[in-house]
Amino acid sequence: MPDETPEFGRSVQRRLLDALPDVVASTGTGAVDFAITGAPSAGVAAPLLAALVRLGADARSSRQQRGARVLEAAAGQVGGLERLAEMATADEARLELTARVIEAAMRTTHKQKVRALGQVLANGVNGHATVDQSQILTAALDAIEAPHVQVLALLRHHTDVQGGDYLPPDRVKEMTLDNGMIAERLPGHRTVLGSLLQVLSGQWLVEPVQDGMTFAQIGHPGPWAITTLGRTCVELLEE
Repeated sequence: MPDETPEFGRSVQRRLLDALPDVVASTGTGAVDFAITGAPSAGVAAPLLAALVRLGADARSSRQQRGARVLEAAAGQVGGLERLAEMATADEARLELTARVIEAAMRTTHKQKVRALGQVLANGVNGHATVDQSQILTAALDAIEAPHVQVLALLRHHTDVQGGDYLPPDRVKEMTLDNGMIAERLPGHRTVLGSLLQVLSGQWLVEPVQDGMTFAQIGHPGPWAITTLGRTCVELLEE
C-alpha cells in the first residue's frame, strides 16, 4: 500500500512547491487582489495562496499587502514574477527562504525593511548570495525594527567618523560606545536600551569590546562596536 494518497498524502512543503509558480506569477493580479480583498482570483487555490501570501487565515489586510509587496520587490530584482517563481521553487531550501522572507515582511511596518527583505530574497534565489547567508540576513532583519536600526546607524557613524588611526587601547575607546554614551545620543531609547542591545548582540549585529575586562569587572557588557553583519543590514535598509 502506498504511503501517500494523490491529494492528501503529499507534504505541506510539496504542495507549497507546486503552488508557488502560480502564486508568484499572479502577484501583479490575483495575488494582489487576494491580499487586498481577501477574494482569490479565478484558477488560484485559495488555501495555498493564503499559505504563501497571507501565511495565516486570520492575518489582517495590511499584513497581506506586505507579503505581496516583498514578492514584488524581489521580482523586480530578478527579472519578473515568472523568473522569481522559477528560482524560488528550484529546491526546498529556496522555497523555505521564500516562506521566511514573506513571514518577516508580514511582521513589520518598516517599509525599508520590506524592501531590504525583497533584496535578500532575490540574492538568495538567484545565486548572488548563498541560501544560508540569506537565511542569516533574513533572521537578522526579522529581529530588528526602527529603534534597533537607529542604534546600529549610530555605532556605524561613530566608527566611521573616528577613522582607523588610533592605536590600542585608544582605538577601543574611540571606535566604540558604551551604554551610557548610546543613551546620551538616543535619549528616547534609554529605558529600553538594554533590550535593544540584547537583540542586536544576539543576532551578532553588535559585539562587546571589553579590552580584556570581564563582565563582572565592568558591570555591564560593552562598549559596543558594530559588526560586518550589522553594517550589511544597515546598508540593505538604506538602499
